[in-house]
Amino acid sequence: MQELKKLLSETPGIIMAALGLGACLVLREANVLSASANIPAEQDASVFFFSIVIMSILMALVYRKYPSFRLHRHPIVAAFIAALLSLSAVLSFGSLATKVDPACVIFFNTVFQVGATFLILMWGEMLFPYGAKRIVYIFAISCGIAALLVVLLALIKTDIEYGVIAMLPILSLICLYYFKEYNSSRNGFATTDCVDTLRTRVASPFSFSGFDTNKAKWLFTSFVMLTFFFYRFSVGKASYTWIHVLGGSGATLSSQISNALGMLIAGFLMIIFIRFFWHAHNLGTYEMLVFVILALTLYITLIVHDRYVPILIVPLNIGQKLITLPILLAPYIFSTMHKGSPFVIEVLLLGLCSFGTGCYSIASLFFSETICSTLVGISLSLFLVSVFVLIYYDQKATYATYADAEDEGEEQIGGTREREHNRAVINAITSTFQLTHREEDILALLVERYTAANIAEILVVTMATAKTHMRNIYAKLDVHSQKELIGLYHEFEGMIDKQ
Repeated sequence: MQELKKLLSETPGIIMAALGLGACLVLREANVLSASANIPAEQDASVFFFSIVIMSILMALVYRKYPSFRLHRHPIVAAFIAALLSLSAVLSFGSLATKVDPACVIFFNTVFQVGATFLILMWGEMLFPYGAKRIVYIFAISCGIAALLVVLLALIKTDIEYGVIAMLPILSLICLYYFKEYNSSRNGFATTDCVDTLRTRVASPFSFSGFDTNKAKWLFTSFVMLTFFFYRFSVGKASYTWIHVLGGSGATLSSQISNALGMLIAGFLMIIFIRFFWHAHNLGTYEMLVFVILALTLYITLIVHDRYVPILIVPLNIGQKLITLPILLAPYIFSTMHKGSPFVIEVLLLGLCSFGTGCYSIASLFFSETICSTLVGISLSLFLVSVFVLIYYDQKATYATYADAEDEGEEQIGGTREREHNRAVINAITSTFQLTHREEDILALLVERYTAANIAEILVVTMATAKTHMRNIYAKLDVHSQKELIGLYHEFEGMIDKQ
């Protein structure tokens, strides 16, 4: 709890961030959380699932071509997305949806789901500079807030419920920009020691390095992505079992309460995870936890009846939230493996999850329930195989993790000495060439071989500003490239070592 209190004090506006992300989580599942929703059938649901896949591929191409692109840096576009979300909520939920052509309802449902995915992507972009550990805490708190919002939806009248849902995109966007401005104006996470801060941000219990070939890197990436596909394909059976019991109508009070309970338990599990397993080699272990919950969910699906649906919803929702967390941490998992924008893999994982569920919905249309159950069994087995492969990587790969300031033991002592040594070299260069504080921060990142795009992301500045500072540093140090600058750094390092 002390670490959580410290996090709250060090990150101004963190509750607003959790509120905004919590609203976003509710939006992503509003079509099954709301009593006023018109839950689509498999053939209709597959439309917006595959629309999300197309959106994800297009966004991945944008991130790949423009590594410094961030959607949340374009407020007009973000406001347009929020407005579309609110409009589509009004036209696809509640009594008004019954007066609209069914094809239009499917269209607005698709717009709603795609818009909600864009919104969670913007939150991922916004929170990235604040570090993996902060993201886990914020996500855990947001699960609790989302649970409270679901309870609120359960208690208010059905006639006004969809109006509240229509306001959630605006609330989430207001929280996003409030958190951005409020935190920036109070320095937020920024410190004068950017190298230490960066290491704390990149440090993740999942982040790998040490793959000596591109083949090994892409093989690992493929197995991570396969676990997401197999999970979502398998969990599709449980999701549609619930939807069939509801008969296409909105969620009942008991199912809403069960959803809220699942969110609370998921948030609690994340707190336990970060408290006891943060520095362990545990990507495979985490996925094994997800597998156990998935297997439990599918087992309950086999025995569930109409009155037992709430029992199914609790583990289903726990698994959904636990599998979402690694998506938000994807920029850290793959940060040391793939160059370019850290959000390429994240957006592809979002699309892959929708693709898995969409594939199940298509399979359920063309095949009998027996064949679908067999496919789910195969998918579950392949998920388990992928988990064991990740556990193997846990043992063989080298982790790109760093000791936090609070850690104890030899790792902390060695890391502290290294940081003090690097800081001494940076201070010597700064005093010799009369660099400003901002130039000192950027110098510390340049010697760590970070690009202008990386620096712009870390310091939350534009690419042009980062490049201007880099030119000024090169001019003052009389070097012409990052390679020459690193060579100068090593010269100063040698002098300090002799002293």
